[in-house]
Amino acid sequence: MNSVIKLSLCIGIALLAFACKDKKTETIPVNERNEIFNNLFSEVPDTSFQIGENKLLFIKTTEKDLETDSKLFIVEKEKNEWKCTREKMLYEGVMFSSIDSLRITTIGDSSYLYYEYYQQGGSMGNHNVDFVLYNYDNDQLYTLFYEFYPQNQGDVFPQFTDSENLSQPVNDFLESKAAISDRVLDTDSKEFRAFISEFCSNREAQITHIKFPVGFWLKKIEGNCSPESPYYDDYYGECLEKVPFNQSNWTFLEKKTLTPFFNQKDNSFGSWSKPSPNTMVFSSGWVESELAYSATFERVNGKWMLTEYYGGY
Repeated sequence: MNSVIKLSLCIGIALLAFACKDKKTETIPVNERNEIFNNLFSEVPDTSFQIGENKLLFIKTTEKDLETDSKLFIVEKEKNEWKCTREKMLYEGVMFSSIDSLRITTIGDSSYLYYEYYQQGGSMGNHNVDFVLYNYDNDQLYTLFYEFYPQNQGDVFPQFTDSENLSQPVNDFLESKAAISDRVLDTDSKEFRAFISEFCSNREAQITHIKFPVGFWLKKIEGNCSPESPYYDDYYGECLEKVPFNQSNWTFLEKKTLTPFFNQKDNSFGSWSKPSPNTMVFSSGWVESELAYSATFERVNGKWMLTEYYGGY
């Protein structure tokens, strides 16, 4: 009798465990997700995620006249029919921008869409990087915002600001992403500062750190010039020839040429930027206008080299 009771209990527990087992979410292949989106909006999404058994998240970016819009869509299956239940603009009408590093992540009991939004070329020469978590369950955005300007521009310096609604775990997550981001500038690197000091110390030291030919400068062609000439430049209204820089015609770059500045009188500036971990670029010109010159340094086999130089007109 005891054996029968024990056996019944074991069977009962096994059945209970089977009944309580979480139902496994069936994965919807990417091509099927794209087809669902195409049926609703007649276009293909850039990115898609499955965030529930019958719930999908899509990102679609469109470009028009150099301006970029990026929109998020939540699509759910209701009574065997897929419907869009939410559309949210992530950014709109922005030039020279991108959204990337998209992923779904979990912090505590909540799930989020994580992405980085990068905009360059603001009205004051500033660049912006947003590190963003979007809680798609409660439709809330949480942002750590990084902004950097031409250096030595009055009292305005690179700075972080954040959303007022950041919890500590969310803030810690976003800060950890910013800490490893290639886009967050590190122009105060002791190593690079030491290199620039050596680079501008004398001509011989400079020449050994230049990868010739290294860009060009624009030389005015004297004499008759017409818009039909292949050398005619619409911007300057003159005929100009691109003259490559080589070792024989190279002009020594002094330290002041590569020193950041901002002049409020004529809105001219010079600033460093860091497009990638092994690339540093110094640009000088006028805000919302043309560049006077720019210099690109790259780390090649562990050695910093000037690999591109635009000398202006």
